[in-house]
Amino acid sequence: MIAPRSVIRPLLGLALAALPAEAGAQEEQSIYLDGELGYGFLSEVEDERIHGGLLGVDFAYATSPFWRWRAGYALARHDSDGKAFTLHQPSIGLRYALDVFTYVPWIEISPTWLIADSDDGYSGPSVAVALGLDWLLSPSLTAGVAIRAHTLIDGGRFPGYTTIGLRLGRRWTLGDPFAP
Repeated sequence: MIAPRSVIRPLLGLALAALPAEAGAQEEQSIYLDGELGYGFLSEVEDERIHGGLLGVDFAYATSPFWRWRAGYALARHDSDGKAFTLHQPSIGLRYALDVFTYVPWIEISPTWLIADSDDGYSGPSVAVALGLDWLLSPSLTAGVAIRAHTLIDGGRFPGYTTIGLRLGRRWTLGDPFAP
């Protein structure tokens, strides 16, 4: 089992080391709205997995071509092996996106609260590490994929909860009226 601190500290150190040296050095600021359709599974003890579908939405604010502060919400419905529950997943986080090419790889760390509507599911805090790849369809539209692996704070295995999804997004650039 990987302890949450052993995952969080190196990622946080990497994020802080990569921050721009000068405040306000960014070229543009943007806001993003992304929708996600996917699949999630909760890993239980004894190698049991509870599967389900997922719908999610993300709102992000980019202060540079690389850094995005984000808030998100996902709703998953799990019904497997006689267990059925809905899992609500509000989260906040920091995303590092290499937004300089047509294909935009990104990594993210986000504290998430998993809330199940019954005793069959897990309720409690987690820390998610996500990897994704977005494709710029135009300067303002993206399509992509993402995978998130959650460490359940109260113990359990890593990843305790995993989601895989297809994404569709829209970007608005702030400040320039002629920008996309």
